[in-house]
Amino acid sequence: LPTHYEQIMLGYNYRMTDFQAALARSQLKRLKEIVKKRQKIVEYYNSAFKDLPLIPQVLDLKSKSGYHLYILRIETKKTNKTRLQLVNYLNKNNIQVGFHYIPIFTHRYFKSFRMNEKDFSNTEVFSKTAFSLPLYNQLSKKNLRYIVKIVKDFFKK
Repeated sequence: LPTHYEQIMLGYNYRMTDFQAALARSQLKRLKEIVKKRQKIVEYYNSAFKDLPLIPQVLDLKSKSGYHLYILRIETKKTNKTRLQLVNYLNKNNIQVGFHYIPIFTHRYFKSFRMNEKDFSNTEVFSKTAFSLPLYNQLSKKNLRYIVKIVKDFFKK
């Protein structure tokens, strides 16, 4: 199963190499094209999943996103299926998903701060229901349709 990201210790300010900067510069020339493709994929996902017990990430109307991730939450009040069941089903069908953003008080580094877990109830709900589906600008229409089909098949069972 996919794992989550966890902060174990404070990090450092890593600087890009010249090669990474050159690559980034070339990609910046294609930024509008890349973002447009990602937006189309997100629109396709949102349309395909609108009748499923899934909650897509919602952006403020004044915001614009490059859609680094396509995050969904399983709506536990509308289904008896769990995120773990869905993720296992997707993995069995060769679809990789990601888990992101565990509550800050669960990170090893921050445990010493003795935060009150009750102050983070929304983050706990989010971290137990959220996952991300593949989203990259080379994602083919065929693969996109396959991902949508498998997600829908899971909820039909």
